Amino acid sequence: MNYKIKSCLIIENDSHFSETLGSKLEELDYDVKILWSIEQVIKITNNFDLVLVSLNFKDELYFFQMINKFKNSIVIMMTPYVDYGCFSKAVNLGANDYILKPFKMESLIQKISIFQKKKEIEIREKRLAKFITTVLKEDKNLTFDFDITLPVIICSNLKKNVDLYVFSYSRYLNIDFEIICFDDLQKYKNTDSNLILYLRDYSTLTKKEQKLTLEITKNMNIIIFSNIDETAHGFHNITIKAGSEKINFDKILTINDYIQEVIIQNQDSFPDTELSKALGISRKSLWEKRKKFDIHKERKLKRINDK
Repeated sequence: MNYKIKSCLIIENDSHFSETLGSKLEELDYDVKILWSIEQVIKITNNFDLVLVSLNFKDELYFFQMINKFKNSIVIMMTPYVDYGCFSKAVNLGANDYILKPFKMESLIQKISIFQKKKEIEIREKRLAKFITTVLKEDKNLTFDFDITLPVIICSNLKKNVDLYVFSYSRYLNIDFEIICFDDLQKYKNTDSNLILYLRDYSTLTKKEQKLTLEITKNMNIIIFSNIDETAHGFHNITIKAGSEKINFDKILTINDYIQEVIIQNQDSFPDTELSKALGISRKSLWEKRKKFDIHKERKLKRINDK
């Protein structure tokens, strides 16, 4: 997933400078909001990807409160002079960098780009850490065949089994892997062979997107997860079927417990229509069950070209 900085807050009491800067950023497709006073800043509760804050404000106490308020954003200070003492304290409170006024837009965009890439790495590392933690909890009794040639499509009823396969395969070859989605394909088209790509969202794509995926990845070092039997020219195919794909319980469950387990284990692999049909309930009932059991399902944004 590519991280994109979209929302930008400009805190600057020079109205001409702030309006000019805001207009240029809007031309570059940023969503810009401008605040001219500390009072406005104190009241605002919105979150922003990027905060550009001027050092024109005289009250240091409020200035550092502003920095701390947006410590979870990328904060770049705009200043006409260098004050390393001020910068050091601001960085300790959450600021990321400074830029000297007057500056060219190219210089500012370059700084933003650096922090955007850094944010991408942070998100990727967190996602990978969560993935590995989940995988390490899974059933290790599965036996896998690693005598394959990439690209490969792995079919399974459970995504977690394919997750475990990818993790084990990367360790077997001592090669790193990268979890990607459909939107990342062009970016990784010419990736070095010393990296295994793992596409997990294939089953959620439209038929058109699936066809495009297979065209793009036919020469890539990639593993594709599919929850249905899928064959494609040039792709090695594996089907993982194991006892762990069935629900194993230490005791007999009530019907409600059974439904809860089925929903949790299968909602990422099957659309609601199929899942509700398998359970013998309506989609409305499935929604009500989720609400009752406090089961959250990640919503997928509808694509513009999804017909």
